[in-house]
Amino acid sequence: MNSENFEKPESRMKEEPVLPAAQKEPRLIHSDPDFLIFYKPEDLSFYEDGKKHDLLKAIRRMEEEGRIPEGERLFPVHRLDRITSGLLLFARGRNNANLLGNEFRHNRIHKVYVALSLHPPKKRHGFIEGDIVKSRRGTYKLAHTMEFPSRTRFTSRSIPDRRPGMRLFLVKPETGKTHQVRVILKSLGSPILGDPFYDRFDAARAEDRTYLHALALSFRLGNKEHRFFHLPESGAEYLTPQFSQTLASFGDVFQIKWPGKETVAVDPSVRRADARHTGFPVRGKTTGRQDATERPTGARKSRPGRRERRSRNH
Repeated sequence: MNSENFEKPESRMKEEPVLPAAQKEPRLIHSDPDFLIFYKPEDLSFYEDGKKHDLLKAIRRMEEEGRIPEGERLFPVHRLDRITSGLLLFARGRNNANLLGNEFRHNRIHKVYVALSLHPPKKRHGFIEGDIVKSRRGTYKLAHTMEFPSRTRFTSRSIPDRRPGMRLFLVKPETGKTHQVRVILKSLGSPILGDPFYDRFDAARAEDRTYLHALALSFRLGNKEHRFFHLPESGAEYLTPQFSQTLASFGDVFQIKWPGKETVAVDPSVRRADARHTGFPVRGKTTGRQDATERPTGARKSRPGRRERRSRNH
């Protein structure tokens, strides 16, 4: 197995606050001569320095113990944050790794995440585009700039008969930026339930997990389309009948008609000056009215200068 395609997460950000958790193990849920699909539990890091337990070491041990069918060398195609559970794709052999890696780079591998939040969003569904930039203490935020923008589509519905404000989000990131889903929901005013970085840390500690799960994965390899769907296996709120019923109300997640490229929502902590200098329109509310911080560039007419007014009078 090879992890050369991945930056070590710890080399570019501080370690997230660690919530108490037992040592977790991935599980093989689909085997193909060209690729493998694993289920990753929450609170399992993709990579750790030294002898610390992580997903790559666990999969290597599964290979050594014969719990994975023999085949060509394994290459990870993408990764998940430590706090995220769900589907992970590994390619068999360098040729398949190149093919799938190319599909991933060109956004032809489609992923759907399911998340929960107790905070009402600025809008219930939409499309968000913008740079995700470093913030404080290892966190990230959505900026007004569009140099290397993230692109995300989402939709949501309330979950009845649970805690007040409980809402289910289905999120389809079209890029693979660090903390992308977490940052986008934070920018909407709906930090993920149990997220120690983007929700209040004391509130996160009270939850049994961070409620973010990689639910579905689809991609084409050769002439065949592959689709995988796997429900979360842990988390009290994920295991309720109300969650299952709300998720089922969306129908087939592979057939969802996602919102188009219409609006964006931006972290309010990003300075207004960024929008003025980049010409990036900010429309973070569902109403037609725009606040001063949300006015598109050029919306205010410039007043004529003194020399121009004088020339008009003559």
